[in-house]
Amino acid sequence: MNKNIITLTIQIFLLLMLIITHHMCAVRGRPGGGPIDRIPPDIVAVFPQSDSTNITDLDKIEIYFSERMAEPSVEQALFISPPLNYEIDWSGGDELRLRLNDTLIKDRTYVITIGSGAMDSRKNKLKESFQFAFSSGDKIDRGRISGKVFGIKEQDNFYIYAYQRSNTDSLNPTQTKADFLSQPGEDGSFMLNYLSYGGYRIFVIEDVNNNLILDTSFERLGIAHTDVYIDSVNNMVKNLNFRITRVDTIPPSITGARAIDNQKVLLRMSEPVKNLRSDMIIITDTLYQDTLRMLGWTESKDEVGQYFIFTANQLPGQSYRVLLSNLSDTLGNFQPQSQFADFVGSDQRDTSRFEITKVAPKDSAKNLPLTVTIEVHCSLPIDTVSLLNSFICITGDNDTLIGKWKWENLRQGYFQPYSKFQPGRQYTYQLNTGSLFTLWGDTLQDTTISNTFFIMSEEEFGSLSGQFIIQKPLTHNVYIDILPLSKGFPAQRVMIDENNLFSIDWLPEGQYQIGAFLDLDSNKRYTPGRLFPFQFSEPFMVNEDTIRVRKRWEFSNITITIPGVN
Repeated sequence: MNKNIITLTIQIFLLLMLIITHHMCAVRGRPGGGPIDRIPPDIVAVFPQSDSTNITDLDKIEIYFSERMAEPSVEQALFISPPLNYEIDWSGGDELRLRLNDTLIKDRTYVITIGSGAMDSRKNKLKESFQFAFSSGDKIDRGRISGKVFGIKEQDNFYIYAYQRSNTDSLNPTQTKADFLSQPGEDGSFMLNYLSYGGYRIFVIEDVNNNLILDTSFERLGIAHTDVYIDSVNNMVKNLNFRITRVDTIPPSITGARAIDNQKVLLRMSEPVKNLRSDMIIITDTLYQDTLRMLGWTESKDEVGQYFIFTANQLPGQSYRVLLSNLSDTLGNFQPQSQFADFVGSDQRDTSRFEITKVAPKDSAKNLPLTVTIEVHCSLPIDTVSLLNSFICITGDNDTLIGKWKWENLRQGYFQPYSKFQPGRQYTYQLNTGSLFTLWGDTLQDTTISNTFFIMSEEEFGSLSGQFIIQKPLTHNVYIDILPLSKGFPAQRVMIDENNLFSIDWLPEGQYQIGAFLDLDSNKRYTPGRLFPFQFSEPFMVNEDTIRVRKRWEFSNITITIPGVN
């Protein structure tokens, strides 16, 4: 072959390889195939450089990411304080340029936040919020607030809002955007950096529609237990914890009613009602104002805010009105006006046969936990008084146990003794079915159900004990919560004693987490605060380290502190 032709062929081949190689190097993104990319993106560089000072003339801010980003997610998670007007310019998906249309304010620290909601093109979020700052003066503000939000999920969209106390008119997150903003990371931890001296009110806000304003009709929030103050002596505040709650200033109301059959009415409420009683419900026919006798009611376990009302036989086609008064919701919002809804009497009958469908524990059941309940399930709503008269529970020594019944829907009752079951003991419960009848007087054949069961022995349990650490006398009770991580184990709550000590016995073997709260309102449960009228939450803590309870062992020397209490 001609030498010149060979040389030309080699040159063409090398040129083609160079073009292919250049094209492959110019392509952005990860190669196809292989494991799924789950690596979170990083911010690798910014302009101006973080902590720069004496910047008086600035026309752009630049942020460089480690990989191509989902651009809308970054834009939604971007926040500048104090605010600056800008135009967004992306280059290659990993370089963000903010072209500024504002002049910088003299001697101010500017904080740029990219929240943890920012995602790369494969929907991997930043591991935590990123913040950097520069100053138009000769110093950078160094105040810092950190803490954790408990109870949020990965798909939730929560922000940390910080409002400066110097402007008391701006402390309403339903009307005003925050002065400073951050986002919690995957584990709920958050950090607010570069804060100036002064007081702050902090909220956690669920921003579903990304408008940086709390919409109380569908968004949740968390309220701190105190305002935060930063000065030259204390420029770092730690362990500001939050729990999530809902804003609710609207009292409950009836949204509708309908007859399911000629003895049952479904009542729909706007929300669950607190302490609903039979004397708060009246049903009359709308023509003659005669009262339709109500035999009982129960809350639906399947639908929130729905209740079943059991009545005497309705007249088919007759118009009835159900009237409720003195209603309050679970947050204490009182409804001053009586509520009513109309329904038409049904000609349908419930033809279910009255029978007992389940009793538990079964006879001779062994190794049951201390928290076991005695269950009675029936096919029709029963008269609870008749059950009390038909039931007895005795110990192996023939001592009668006194306890309480809890009703799911008047078809399912659960009994637990006040004195609690004891380890290693034998118990027997008896039910005389001949004395049991429904709300409408249906009865069963006269027979006696008698079942004996056994509680697991002392050797199957462990215990916990510890101390609450505080430097000053307490003016309110502190409650310790033992939170099991195993399914089927109930949570337990105890109050610390006069020596700030606590102990819990008879814990099944397993993993537990410990929490605590200061009961400021003396209602024996944690109060998350209110937005209107404003009320701080109660101080609380959750120990992130799990505790392993073992059989026949006491896990002791547990120390507990609550942020803001010591």
